[in-house]
Amino acid sequence: MNWLKKKPILLSITLLLTACSTPYKPYGFSGGYQDEKTAEGEYNLSYVGNGVTSKEKVRKMWHRRAAELCDGLYDFEYLNEDDINHTLFTGGAVVPLYFPQIVGTVTCQNPQ
Repeated sequence: MNWLKKKPILLSITLLLTACSTPYKPYGFSGGYQDEKTAEGEYNLSYVGNGVTSKEKVRKMWHRRAAELCDGLYDFEYLNEDDINHTLFTGGAVVPLYFPQIVGTVTCQNPQ
């Protein structure tokens, strides 16, 4: 009987984790990119995925944003590729959540 009380919580977690991966967009509830201009043609850039986004997709989205910021040509350095780890506690169930992220710097080859 106790398991039945937890079933809606477990179903909600399952639906959350099987939702679509992070789309390409500014940072929001389900992840995305954040950038900050630090100098002419230089940016700090981060991209965070949600729990179902692969590290490879996050990397592709990071480079997509870098290309947009620099009109195509840029140099880059990754500063941090560690995943963000959270643990969700729900009625006795412990669910580990991992959010892939990449943080780095972008230097445009032809600053505008």
